[in-house]
Amino acid sequence: LPGVGENLQNHLMRPIIAPLKPLAGLKGIKPGLKGYAMTRLDSEEQDTLLSAHAAELDDLSDQTVRSIIDTPTEASASIVLGSLTPSMAILVAIISFPLSRGSCHIASTGVDALPKVDGGLASNGLDLEILARHVRNCYNLINSKALSSVFETNNANTNIEAIKEDLRDTALPAHHACGTAAMLHKDAGGVVDQKLAVHGTKNLRIVDASVFPLIPHANPLATVYAVAERAADLIRGTIV
Repeated sequence: LPGVGENLQNHLMRPIIAPLKPLAGLKGIKPGLKGYAMTRLDSEEQDTLLSAHAAELDDLSDQTVRSIIDTPTEASASIVLGSLTPSMAILVAIISFPLSRGSCHIASTGVDALPKVDGGLASNGLDLEILARHVRNCYNLINSKALSSVFETNNANTNIEAIKEDLRDTALPAHHACGTAAMLHKDAGGVVDQKLAVHGTKNLRIVDASVFPLIPHANPLATVYAVAERAADLIRGTIV
C-alpha cells in the first residue's frame, strides 16, 4: 500500500530552563512534573497566521488541523512545568497539532538495517510560527509581575523572528511519533480500516500509534491503550 510509512507526525517542542529564586517555600521541592496546561494563541493572532499560510493548507489533513485549532475550545499547544532541582525549573512548549509530515520506510532487506526516517519536523512553516509564539508567551510568563518572586528574570530575545531562528537549533521532537499506517480510506493514503484491518486483507491488523490519521493533541499513550482495548474486542468478535 502506498500509504505505508507516509504521514509520519510528531510533536515539536522547545524546553526553556527557568532558574528559581531562593524562596523558603521551594527548598523541599522534588524533581518532576509539576503542572500541565493546554493553551491557545490569541484568536486574532492565530487567524492572521492561518490566513497568511492558507495556500499551504491544501489537503484533508491540513484542513482538519485548521478546523481544530480554529475552534475556540481547542488548544494549539501544551505547556509543561517541571522541576529539575530545588533551584531550577523547566518550561516546555509543545505544539499540539503539527502540520508537518515525514516518512519512515524500510531501506534494506537486511534484518539489522535501520529504516530510512525523514521526520519532516517544521517542514510546514506554520508550525514554527505557532511554536515561536507559544515560546514567547512562556518567556513573558517567566518575566511576569505575578511570578517575579518565583522565577529569575529571563533575558531571551522575544522578537518572533529571533525565536524562530533559535528554534531551528533548539526545537526537539517528542517521543510521540505516529501516523504511518493511518486509519483512512485507501484512496486517501490509508492503510487500515475502522476495524484496524489492513486494506486488502482479512486477518492482518495493526494495533499501535501508527494507525492515528492525526496525532493526538498531547501525549498519545492513553489513546494507544484505547486502540488496544478496541482491537481486543474486535479480535474476540464482540464488536461487529
